[in-house]
Amino acid sequence: MDGRAPKRRRTLAPMTQFEGDSQSAAKDIDELPLHAPGYIKTVQLQNFMCHENFEINLGPQLNFIVGRNGSGKSAILTAITVGLGAKAAETNRGASLKDLIREGCNMAKIQIILDNQGPSGFEQDSYGSQIIVERTLKKTGDTAFSLKSETGRKISSKKADLQTILDYFGVPISNPMCFLSQDAARSFLTASTAADKYMHFMKGTQLKETEDNLNQAYEVTLEARDQLHFHERGLKALRAEYESAQRIFRELNEHQDLNKRKRVLQGKLLWLTVQENEGLSKKLESKLKEYEDRRAIIDSKIAARKAKTEQFTRDQQEIEEQIETVAERWQERKTDLDIARGNLMQLETECNTKGAQRKETEEELRKTIKTVEELERKVQSLEEELKRQRDGEGEKMEQELSGIQIENKQLNSDLINHQNDLENLKDKLKTLLHKKNEELRELHFEVDKKQQELRTMNNVTPEEQLLMNFHPKIKDVLKAVRDARRKFVEAPIGPLGLSLTIKKEFEEWTRPIQAYLGGELKCFVVSNSRDRQELSSILRQYNVNHLFTVVVYKFSKFEFMQGKARTSYSTVLDALEFDIPSLKYLLIDLKQIEGVILVKDKREARKVFDDDKFNVQRVLSPLNARQGIQAFKRRGAGFSSNIVSYQERLSLKQASSSNDDIGYLKAVIEEEKHRIWQRESDFNVNLQQLERDIQEKKKTIDQMQKRIAKLNERDVDLRVRLERSKNVGDESLERAKIQANSYKSVIGGYKNTLNEIDDSLNTVSESKQSLKARYEECVLELREVEHHQQELKNSISHISANLEKYKEDQERYVKKQADIVARQAKTTEEMKRFEDGIKKQEEQANIYCPRDVAFQPDVPPRREDVKTEIEEISFRIQSAERNLGMSQNEVLSLLENTKTKYTDAHEKYSKIDQVIALLEGLLRKRQQSFFYARRDTCFTADADFKQSLRFRNFSGGLHFDLERKTLDMLVKTANDERPRNVNTLSGGEKSFCQLSLLMATWRPIRSRLIALDEFDVFMDQVNRQIGTRFIIREFSKRSRAQTIIITPQDISKIADVNQPGLQIYKMDDPQRHNISEPM
Repeated sequence: MDGRAPKRRRTLAPMTQFEGDSQSAAKDIDELPLHAPGYIKTVQLQNFMCHENFEINLGPQLNFIVGRNGSGKSAILTAITVGLGAKAAETNRGASLKDLIREGCNMAKIQIILDNQGPSGFEQDSYGSQIIVERTLKKTGDTAFSLKSETGRKISSKKADLQTILDYFGVPISNPMCFLSQDAARSFLTASTAADKYMHFMKGTQLKETEDNLNQAYEVTLEARDQLHFHERGLKALRAEYESAQRIFRELNEHQDLNKRKRVLQGKLLWLTVQENEGLSKKLESKLKEYEDRRAIIDSKIAARKAKTEQFTRDQQEIEEQIETVAERWQERKTDLDIARGNLMQLETECNTKGAQRKETEEELRKTIKTVEELERKVQSLEEELKRQRDGEGEKMEQELSGIQIENKQLNSDLINHQNDLENLKDKLKTLLHKKNEELRELHFEVDKKQQELRTMNNVTPEEQLLMNFHPKIKDVLKAVRDARRKFVEAPIGPLGLSLTIKKEFEEWTRPIQAYLGGELKCFVVSNSRDRQELSSILRQYNVNHLFTVVVYKFSKFEFMQGKARTSYSTVLDALEFDIPSLKYLLIDLKQIEGVILVKDKREARKVFDDDKFNVQRVLSPLNARQGIQAFKRRGAGFSSNIVSYQERLSLKQASSSNDDIGYLKAVIEEEKHRIWQRESDFNVNLQQLERDIQEKKKTIDQMQKRIAKLNERDVDLRVRLERSKNVGDESLERAKIQANSYKSVIGGYKNTLNEIDDSLNTVSESKQSLKARYEECVLELREVEHHQQELKNSISHISANLEKYKEDQERYVKKQADIVARQAKTTEEMKRFEDGIKKQEEQANIYCPRDVAFQPDVPPRREDVKTEIEEISFRIQSAERNLGMSQNEVLSLLENTKTKYTDAHEKYSKIDQVIALLEGLLRKRQQSFFYARRDTCFTADADFKQSLRFRNFSGGLHFDLERKTLDMLVKTANDERPRNVNTLSGGEKSFCQLSLLMATWRPIRSRLIALDEFDVFMDQVNRQIGTRFIIREFSKRSRAQTIIITPQDISKIADVNQPGLQIYKMDDPQRHNISEPM
């Protein structure tokens, strides 16, 4: 044994899954687009029906499950319906779910994995990218559901939650037409009568269920109306009791004069109490007014101190910022001064060194000149002596030899120069070729890049392109700003270019205006510092804070016509439309757009600048398609102009819907191509000229080399003849000449050195003067900065002292304010209690009598007199009640009770009557909507049925008789003159028409999942092949519906299985046992 653990035995049932050629099919599936979530990815079965351990993976579109009878194909469909919540009776596989457990086992488990990817997934925070549905079946006990996330974490065990998921994805598990088992498929496909077909269609499209629900609702409404009629009799009895109580009360009213007088007197007692409390309330109100006056005075003082404090704080911050800026300037000036000082000292050192070198060189030059003069006198003496010894012929040969040497020396010097020129020309040619290749490569690269941009721009809308022109992330930034809108005091505006539009008549000025507005087009505008911090945080989050600026600006309207240019030319303000009107004032304030005019002829710019009456601040003029001129006034006199390059991408909108970016980019590409052609032509001209120069130079060098060769031959001949004609030369003369020539060359070197030193001294002297001026300038600038810095420090010290004083005053007044506020709150609370009490007393007193009645002259003014009269009236009322048999309170109580009962019952009756009437109206509308929906569904099914028939070159349609509730299929084959009933067709043709009816029934259902078991049970081989191709054509392209087709036929032999969206799963053959052998 090698100590390795034994491999785990595979317990899953074998199964073959194939999709035509596996590699090509897998590639096709990878290239399919993303599908909507909700389809079944995997089904796993344990001890379910004939499967012990089984697993199958399904595709999002069309799936064929093929295999022989008994291989367990139909069990997969049963497992899906049961696993998703169906009952046993709905599967036609047994009376109880326990019957579906594999024989010999006590428990079965079904696991279904639903896809949950994409933006329309169900509660992805909880479930993730897939939802695992498990259902456990037991021989003893109830079945159990379990909903798990993609990680296996249990989320829920409620069937209601499973139903919510199925409803969300549109999987009607209870609809038998969506999950057609073998029996249901046979029943539908063999429906003989028109009534049977109609009933199957209505049930499948759930129109039957809707109609039944409406009829049931009508019955409930009729029962409610009957119950309302029954309660109407009770309402009449309550009304009779109320009218009887009213009659008794009228008899009692004959004695009500005393009661009225008594109530007035009782009200008078209450109104006297109200009067006393009102006096106390007025005193509290006066006290509260005093507190408010004192508080207003303190508030004004606090506000004044606060304003001063804020002003000093702003001044302090501004000065601190200025100090930081000045400190940076001081450091810059200090650095400049150190650099200028160092450069000046370096030049002085260099100047001293050069002076010493010049003196040394002059001394050496004088010595060398003196030596040369001595040697020349010696050579002259020796030559005179030798001359006397020579004859005339030798002198002629020496003269010719001397001329040859001079000419030869000049030719060699010229030859070297020409050879150097040739090498230079070759270097120029090589450099020009390299430059040509590099420059043309860069130009071609730019053209390719722009063409790629053009292709990208053609695939997006102008609105999307405008957003991309700002930045690829600007769309996400704007969404983040919208999501965080509650964090802002006021919603930010920006980028400003999205809110600006060039008017249609000014679109030719779009790029000059954009070049002038520049960075302002990428600005965001907020109203306060807090919003700026919040927006800056969002910009930093997307790493674009360096590209977009945030401006704090308080929008306000102001008069700007005085600053508007007074010319016949249009201004930038005239050319712009503002989505937000207040942005006009922002750009007037920041960019003075009311004074910037648009002039096509740049020569006209000087005329408008020469006269101040035109009030022009700047002039924009186009130079060409990619550049323009911006002219502006100088501080002194005249004007200056700058050439600016236009951006290729637009950062603001145009009134026309055309995409100007595309047209502009096309023009730029054409211009770049012309530029490539022009540059290539220029390079070719220069290269041809260089090649001609090289050929001319080679020709000249060849001629000179031939001349030098002839001179060298003549030189050798003359030297030989001279040697023969003279004796050995004087060695002393030769040495003297050599020494003289050597010293002469040294003299030339010394003179060149002196010239170089003089040139260096002149250069150093000039640099020294400029550096000295720069050093003095730096010293003055540093002193000015130091003086400014000291002034700022003095100012901030003064402001800090004032700021501390105002803060202390503000704190003292805030304490006083808090004390007054506390007293005011206490008084207000006490006054509120008084007012509430008075209000309640007034309400109570008004029950007895109004205030003006209580203070009439016939009512006693004093409290004691009122009480005495009340006692007398009470005695007289009691005597009257004894005569009536009921007390006054009992009569009032009876009247109130009967009135309350009748009123409540009448209100309930009216409300119920209104609800029933409303329900009846809604049911009528629902019924009308049902009629419309039924008609639309029938029309859709008929259209789909006709389209399906065209697959076999048939024609016809579905005839719905809604009165008799029948459905007839009329079909016309290629051999028929007119449509006939489908029952008269051949078996295969009839099966294909039944299949077309089934697909027409599925069309209006719009289920996410459709399953069909053995659709081809009644088809021959020819019609089975046609039906299979028809199903593949229809369902392999439907990305919204997952379709599962079960058939015993081998699909790969009768149809093309290499369709995208088609997957085939082949079940292994069932194990057969010999009947004579023991199982």
